[in-house]
Amino acid sequence: MKVVLGLYCFFAATFVTNAQFVETLPVETPAMQHDEWVTQVVISANGKKIIAGGVDGRIVFWDSATGKQTRELTLPVMVLSLSLSKDGSHLAAADSSGTVSIIDCRDSKDQSKIFS
Repeated sequence: MKVVLGLYCFFAATFVTNAQFVETLPVETPAMQHDEWVTQVVISANGKKIIAGGVDGRIVFWDSATGKQTRELTLPVMVLSLSLSKDGSHLAAADSSGTVSIIDCRDSKDQSKIFS
C-alpha cells in the first residue's frame, strides 16, 4: 500500500508541477525485502550486484543474475544515500545521524565511519 500510494503521489506531483500527463501502469516486482521504504538503489558497473538501502536501516545486496539476496547489513538508523566505488569493492552509506560508513562489499564488513 505504501509503494502504491507513494507512486500515486509522485505521479500526481509530476502532473501538477510539469503540466504533463503521465501514464502509470501496474508492474509486478519481487519484494525488496525491506520492512520500510527503500531510499536508494545502486547497481555495480559490471551489473553483477544490486544494493539497496532503506528507512529500516538495512543495506541488502543481491546477485543480479539470480535475483537472490547475497548479504545484508543493518545500520542503527535510516540509510539516506549509497555510493559504490567504480570497481564495486567499497560502498559508502550515509545515514540520518550524519554518519558515512565505508563498507567492504567483498565481505560486507563495516570498515570505518566518518562523522559529519
